Amino acid sequence: MDNGRQWGKIARTGGQKIKTNLNRNLILLISSMTMLTLTIIVGCTTLTPTATYTPITLDQYSSTVISRYGLSLTLSLNSTTYHPGEQISVTIDEKNTLAIENNIHVANRWPVQGLNLGPCRTVYPFGISILQGYYDAKSVVAITPLQLFDPNAAYHCPVYMAAVSYDFQPWSDVAAIYTSYDCEPWSINMTTKVTSAGFWTGSRPNATFSNFTPGIYTVVGGDEWGALVILHFTIS
Repeated sequence: MDNGRQWGKIARTGGQKIKTNLNRNLILLISSMTMLTLTIIVGCTTLTPTATYTPITLDQYSSTVISRYGLSLTLSLNSTTYHPGEQISVTIDEKNTLAIENNIHVANRWPVQGLNLGPCRTVYPFGISILQGYYDAKSVVAITPLQLFDPNAAYHCPVYMAAVSYDFQPWSDVAAIYTSYDCEPWSINMTTKVTSAGFWTGSRPNATFSNFTPGIYTVVGGDEWGALVILHFTIS
């Protein structure tokens, strides 16, 4: 009898352990499925084209942001201190940071308004602006940029077909531009320069030019995928 009771106790204990293990495994399975569901939901949510960016300040003359699309946008100045009347040279460059070709569709999600490279439309997916005063990435949105190009002049702007995508070469700022028409793509270096000694005020035909006056200025660079990069210079 003692042996029978002992084996019965062992059987009941074993059954309880099996039941406990089954319950634990069921809980783990439900938790795993919940996490998987959350991952899928979050994954679907984060597939929106809003990019996140990591700023990298190379030095006082240059700054870069790296995007989730594998691109880097770099803004550079030839100096940080100028005298009134001196030409300020701003270079902007977009590069593929991946070891493979990187085809990216146009997005038209500019981080701020007023970014351009001249009085005419260009094929580049980025632009710059200059603001009078010191501003950071949060405050530049509310500031009207200075007018860098003569509004009194008559410009003969070339006609460009709208781009639908840019195919960047590996580790390069060379990109093939594809349009919405049955045309062969063409490749260019995704880098350009803007120079200016001042800004224009007023409107055509009575706009007037002024040199940059002493003070601090903010240079803003951005692309149509939402990248934003900022530098500062001083006129003394």
